[in-house]
Amino acid sequence: MSQDDMIMVLQESKLRWYRYVLRKDKNDWVKKCMDNKVEGVRRKGRPKKTWRKVVKKDYQSQRLNRADAVDYRTWRKLIKDVV
Repeated sequence: MSQDDMIMVLQESKLRWYRYVLRKDKNDWVKKCMDNKVEGVRRKGRPKKTWRKVVKKDYQSQRLNRADAVDYRTWRKLIKDVV
């Protein structure tokens, strides 16, 4: 398996998990963790990437949007077409 194939498999996995998290109840701990903001001052250097920003970059690079995740079959087909 090439590196590009592996990247595509990982993107598909992240996008499947993203849809799952979006459907969760607002009070669910997974949803709360996704929306959590860490307070405090970071050390000097490049800011760390958050999971949300990485997933957003993945679905935007594949011309998907958050609204597409509402319908399971459509979302599944769209992310399968990516790979």
